Amino acid sequence: MVDVEAMSLSQTPRSLVPCKTELHDLYYSLEWGDIAVPRNRIFGNKWPKSENGKVYVPYKVSLAFFDGDVKKIEEAALEFKKKTCVRFIPRSNETDYIYIHAWEGNWSFLGCHGRDQALSLDPGKVTKGVVLHEFMHALGFYHEHSRIDRDKYILMLIDNVKPGTWLPLSCCQRRFHFTLNKWWQYLIG
Repeated sequence: MVDVEAMSLSQTPRSLVPCKTELHDLYYSLEWGDIAVPRNRIFGNKWPKSENGKVYVPYKVSLAFFDGDVKKIEEAALEFKKKTCVRFIPRSNETDYIYIHAWEGNWSFLGCHGRDQALSLDPGKVTKGVVLHEFMHALGFYHEHSRIDRDKYILMLIDNVKPGTWLPLSCCQRRFHFTLNKWWQYLIG
């Protein structure tokens, strides 16, 4: 039994359901640590741009999160509003939206997949930076080190890569893997 009165406000669960109790089917694999790839390998589309030039992305937050976690999610949504044309908005009745689950691990699908698209944040460990990172994936962005034009902008220090880690050598966006019929990554080690 949880002693809610002994917890601070930021630690109080939004419901009395213990965290990490949500279950999910593994109909995806995780690549690059936090990008969920469906078994059918179909990647998402762009979220639609509205007539006013803004991109509205509805989201719903699981009740299994702590209040402090929800605050970090809201802070990340506000950061997008301040600096971009993207607006993460609480879902009302939209068909396509991001459902932020309180599952173990942080990950997201890439781009808009439609319906109740899963995004996972590890409850009790949510930071604004992690939410921003996973929101970027939900918008369709890959990691910077895996961009096809990566070498124009960053220098990869191979000696600093841990042995056994997959490292993209060149083009590594999955769409190009199949187009070029090559794998553009190798195992360091």
